[in-house]
Amino acid sequence: MFSDFRLTFRALAKARGFTFIAILTLGVGIGASTVIFSALRALVIEPFQYPKSDQLVHVWSGDRWPFSPADYFDIREQSSSFTAFGVYQPHTFNVGSENAQSILGSRTTADVLRAFGVPPLLGRYFTAEDEATGAARVVILSHALWQQRFGGDPGVIGRKLWLDGSEAEIVGVMPRTFEFASPWLRTETCELWAPLSLEETRTMRDSHFLLGLARLRDGVSIATADAEVKTIGKRLSELYPDSNTRKEFLVRSLHFEMTRDIRGQVWTLFAAVTLMLLVACGNIASMLLARGARRQGEFGVRVALGASPLHLVQLTLSEALVLAFGGAIVGLALALGGLEIIRAITPISEARKAAITLDGMALLFALGATLVTALLAGLPPRLPHGAPRSRA
Repeated sequence: MFSDFRLTFRALAKARGFTFIAILTLGVGIGASTVIFSALRALVIEPFQYPKSDQLVHVWSGDRWPFSPADYFDIREQSSSFTAFGVYQPHTFNVGSENAQSILGSRTTADVLRAFGVPPLLGRYFTAEDEATGAARVVILSHALWQQRFGGDPGVIGRKLWLDGSEAEIVGVMPRTFEFASPWLRTETCELWAPLSLEETRTMRDSHFLLGLARLRDGVSIATADAEVKTIGKRLSELYPDSNTRKEFLVRSLHFEMTRDIRGQVWTLFAAVTLMLLVACGNIASMLLARGARRQGEFGVRVALGASPLHLVQLTLSEALVLAFGGAIVGLALALGGLEIIRAITPISEARKAAITLDGMALLFALGATLVTALLAGLPPRLPHGAPRSRA
């Protein structure tokens, strides 16, 4: 086999034009498919790294219909499907007393961050006491904001931050890898969190401005939770027909909510680049077939000297493998640039952009694509119609 590769390298070195075109063609196909596979994993297949992320769900008044405060309290108190259930509202904060910086964050009830299952790097979550009317103001920072404003000081817990015109005590810092995934913040990054007090609006049922996030109990399916919430919703419709008659109430997975608008487009794009790679394989197979036709004399001599058909197949496959791995090297180099382009043009949060990378799975995909490419390009020239025929 090693002698076959030596012959292959010598043969390809003599046909530089053919080798360059073949490697470049395969490189573009492998590179493009690897880039889109990385995006597919980061945006659709495995977009989150939360503990038991399949248990994270959104609870709605209807399809993309947020909660009213009164409905939230009723469902939270009457449901048993969730270990944590809270609501939140995105909010832009002014941070600092002089030259205040506008920071996107969220006002949340105590269970929202707890539902994600990612403990703070420093400090604690919010508690129910933090939500009470008149409670001392507290805030939790993102890792990036902690680094930016406090230089990563580990003693930041208990310090004060000037927030929207008054001081708030810092009680927590989230880890660097934590992402506050929200259907309302698909393209933006949440930098801090403050408690959301709903006591004064507890009876408000006609105003809908709260997004519900929950974590399912172990063993409870989304369908079970959805059925329970719908049952509670029907009771509320009977009690409050003026405000709740049209409310369906439903439970959907975080994964569904965060991928519903892009899933089809990304899969279509992946299918397109896969088709492009198959076309590239077909083109290389045709080039190898034409090249093989010019080498019939050489193959005939080899057959006359005792070379078996299997050996001729090995020669062609070794040539296809060398071209495919050359294409993979070019493709990975192109993929590095392609990832930067995808990150720049895709309207997603910084965390999602960072997740689109050439990690181990992407490299494994590139290796698999390379081997498949070698087979698809190398086998057709050695099928019966392409094999040399002995003369009687």
